[in-house]
Amino acid sequence: MRGEDTIKYPSLLSLSREILIAKLQQAVLERSDLRPFFRENQKNDKLEFVIPINCLSMLEKCVLDELNYPKKSVRIENRFVKAFVIIPGYIQKSDPGLAEDMIKAYNKLLK
Repeated sequence: MRGEDTIKYPSLLSLSREILIAKLQQAVLERSDLRPFFRENQKNDKLEFVIPINCLSMLEKCVLDELNYPKKSVRIENRFVKAFVIIPGYIQKSDPGLAEDMIKAYNKLLK
């Protein structure tokens, strides 16, 4: 039985965008394995939005996996955790609005 407030997604892209927007609202500047965070990669001078795997639901993880968002090991304090690492500049072509939202969220945290 379907509820009246059920949201329909025409594709995984729209669902992934909603997931990323929700994670942007939870983002912090300090590295955490419990919350998404921003970091500036020292090697390539790129801003990265890092979403540790353990702060995602199984559905969110599956959606981001299916769309081939890059996963890397990320150092947090004295250990490494698996995380999705999204560079706003790289998604500029496919979703300029989302890339802009990421940069705005980062700048808001800096204030």
